[in-house]
Amino acid sequence: MVEKVKEFIKKIKLRDLVIIFFILQPVIDMYRTFFQDTINICGFAIEELINILFIGILFCLTIYKIVKKEKRVKSLVKYIVYLSIVGIYMILHWMNIAKFNNNIFEGAQINFITETYYIIRTYIIPIILIYIIYHCYLTNKDFTRIIVIVTLLISGSIFITNLLNVSLVAYSADNVRIEGNIFKWLSLNGNSNFAAYTSRGLFHSTNQISALLFSLAPIIIKEVIKNNKIRYYILLIIQVISMIMVGTKTASIGVILVLIAMIFVTLVLYFLKLEKNINIKVCIPIMLLITIGAYTLYMTSPSKLKYTLEKSQKEIVREDPKVPDNKVDKEEKINSLEDYIKIYSYNYYIQDWFLEIYPVHNDEDFWNTIISRDKKLNIDNRRFKVEMIERIIERNNNNMDSILGIGYTSNVPYTERDYLYQYYIFGIAGVILLIGLYIAILVYCIYKILRNYKQKLNIENCSIGIALCCMLVAGYLSGHVWGMIINMYFMSLYTGKLLYNARKEEKK
Repeated sequence: MVEKVKEFIKKIKLRDLVIIFFILQPVIDMYRTFFQDTINICGFAIEELINILFIGILFCLTIYKIVKKEKRVKSLVKYIVYLSIVGIYMILHWMNIAKFNNNIFEGAQINFITETYYIIRTYIIPIILIYIIYHCYLTNKDFTRIIVIVTLLISGSIFITNLLNVSLVAYSADNVRIEGNIFKWLSLNGNSNFAAYTSRGLFHSTNQISALLFSLAPIIIKEVIKNNKIRYYILLIIQVISMIMVGTKTASIGVILVLIAMIFVTLVLYFLKLEKNINIKVCIPIMLLITIGAYTLYMTSPSKLKYTLEKSQKEIVREDPKVPDNKVDKEEKINSLEDYIKIYSYNYYIQDWFLEIYPVHNDEDFWNTIISRDKKLNIDNRRFKVEMIERIIERNNNNMDSILGIGYTSNVPYTERDYLYQYYIFGIAGVILLIGLYIAILVYCIYKILRNYKQKLNIENCSIGIALCCMLVAGYLSGHVWGMIINMYFMSLYTGKLLYNARKEEKK
């Protein structure tokens, strides 16, 4: 029986399981949209459990093949050392967040189990996935197959559901259907609800799926340029349209920037004679036409109209509150600073939910500063959240917070600036260990590729590197990358594949 199991394991192709795993991710995300946490097993949502068990199986098979087949037990030492350092960090991190003063921020729910599970699920497991991908000998053809199928699933579903008027609104936390498809865009006017015409297909999170599409684009464009086949042109056009349908800046503007970047990279590689088999006279003009078409479509899209309207609304000056001399109902209600700010929050550009999560009575000095300064500084919600978190950390008065972080379970508001948010919750040590690894591998790969540029500086590796950079940049500009499962998995895919390509001869 044992021998049969061993024979079965030997026949399993690790790369095939990796391909299946990534193709499943869009499907799991759509399931999460409608049935999130509906089915639980031992406290784990079924969609999370599937991913964890799948990666667990992949990891065990990888270790088995390395130890039994490749006889490279010593290669595991550096990974064990890294995970040991992470383990030490997690202990110190827990010891630090245990000192957090919950009276400062009432929403905090410091919990060791939740904190540990979050770090393992969203950071350690994706790092293990890098290891799996690096050792599964994923070919460029297999990698491209994953990207093409996933892009077709995501872009195709957004495109089709928009045309059928069944897509979910992108700018909505609820599962609300769009009010009209792409053909209604030209009829929109100043009275239209522009957000109701943006589409996220049947996916769970607009920001997550837009960041993923942003990173998939360079690889699809590479296929268009490299193969010059009509099916790839059609796929790219569908992807471009679907990203503009989504409407976030990451998706709609991002795809235009990626098109320009890939055209530039292609021309450089061609004239340096590093890519000789590209039909530049055909693909570049078509790519330029697609870029112009994308820009034209974006300028008429509901997202562009939405941004224009929001900008004009922000420029409208909200008058300073004036309390009349005579007694009126409103004046009689103002018995404290908290009452005053609640009544006049609109005049100071203060969102109501900020007052809910960080009540005025809990920190009157902070709120006095907010209403005393130039009130236009309060317009930027992202900046406001950063100031709030920094004030919480200041009041917590723990010098180790900057090194070890205040913890995910502190429940401070998400800043929509991933690197900054991760710094607050994990500290500089956590950022280096959990995030810095991806950046370090990227820098290392760039060095290895440039060192052997004649063989490795090609459009294949450039597209993967740009895809990884898209994720890293999206995390900085708009967030929703670090800690977001589907994006973390694909970032691991890019990282592992780029590392494999950069060190291919060494592995052999």
